[in-house]
Amino acid sequence: MTAYSERIVQRVNELYHDIASKEYQSHRPEIFEHERQRWDHVAKRFLLTGKSLVAVDIGTGTGFVPLTIGHFLKNLM
Repeated sequence: MTAYSERIVQRVNELYHDIASKEYQSHRPEIFEHERQRWDHVAKRFLLTGKSLVAVDIGTGTGFVPLTIGHFLKNLM
């Protein structure tokens, strides 16, 4: 059995997930349509405050949530 360095394993994992995330959403549209409706509802309820808001997306995968609610925010960074 060949042992690989932790750095190599981590990098391969990052690359795999970068590639897989680009395809995942197109392969499972039924999941994302339901989620889009749910996040639209949440955003309408909590983000339409009339104030400038910023969303921070840290490690959430494909970026689906901020892309879905982004148009509800006044300023995006």
